[in-house]
Amino acid sequence: MAFAETQSLTADFLVSEAEKRLPWQNSAGAADSLRLSEGLFFDAPPILREEAIFLGANILATQRSGPVPRRAVVRNAAKKPAVAHDLGPVRFDRQDGFITLKPASKATSFAKSCNERGFSLLINEAGSYTLEGKVLGLGKNRDLRIKADAPAQFPLVLRNHQQGDRIIRGRHRRRFSDILGKVANFLKVITACDADGPAAFIGITNDWKIIVISREESKKGAFEVSFIED
Repeated sequence: MAFAETQSLTADFLVSEAEKRLPWQNSAGAADSLRLSEGLFFDAPPILREEAIFLGANILATQRSGPVPRRAVVRNAAKKPAVAHDLGPVRFDRQDGFITLKPASKATSFAKSCNERGFSLLINEAGSYTLEGKVLGLGKNRDLRIKADAPAQFPLVLRNHQQGDRIIRGRHRRRFSDILGKVANFLKVITACDADGPAAFIGITNDWKIIVISREESKKGAFEVSFIED
């Protein structure tokens, strides 16, 4: 029950922040097209860019039906794209200093895998939080306890690790594999993100050890990770 409430709070927080910081407007002369400032969009944290794209897709979906964009596809578009991305029901583009969204001309193959699984945990203040093992793929008898202390920068969001995630170590932006080796050698890898991007990697080894690699400028002990075993 607590996890479900946390998921709901996470979603509400991200939607609210995206609505305030990245408001869509109708494009001039195009009733079925939305736009917002490119500079404003890319100044926002990546997770808010993703939510803004979903919000825009929902606005455009009021007059048509169909699947929503897949999270992984939206995440890719939220990075600095070369020109445009087809997100399935909508098309994401960059034109004349604006980010634009408009209905796609046709459906794409993304619908075949729109059941993407994932999780997110919002840590908005100091305290103890639980990530269920069955959600992480670790089994129902081995949950994770996340203890966040006051020095941490809030809000902090824990999510599935992405291949492009990098943290600052040794004055360089480094991937998990640059520091600890291949992600495939771990049972699970989680990325903790704050407003400045990835703040830490949490790796669970095959022999059930937890390794936390924090961003170089992060204060030590900002949060602790341990198992809760039944």
